[in-house]
Amino acid sequence: MPGDMARVHYPFVPSFFLRLKFDSIDKVRRLNVPKLFIHSPEDEVVPYWVGQKLFEAACEPKEFLMIHGGHNDGSITTEPTGAGEFIRVLKEKDLI
Repeated sequence: MPGDMARVHYPFVPSFFLRLKFDSIDKVRRLNVPKLFIHSPEDEVVPYWVGQKLFEAACEPKEFLMIHGGHNDGSITTEPTGAGEFIRVLKEKDLI
């Protein structure tokens, strides 16, 4: 739904004041390329449910890789299993 992130960060602003609508759900539904979603439950900027919602809306082929850490310090390199999963997905999709 357009405005999810605006409602998260600015819940006090009525939606009719928001001129720009960044409808990521609609856009991700129309992507016909392989997609890799990388997200952390500890992300303090983009809630985890937003990443899950985008992933669920996307058509195949798609993969979801859960990592750990905050928005700026979360990384696939923060833990060996994350890096291994990332490489596995790339190989599986013949991207490396």
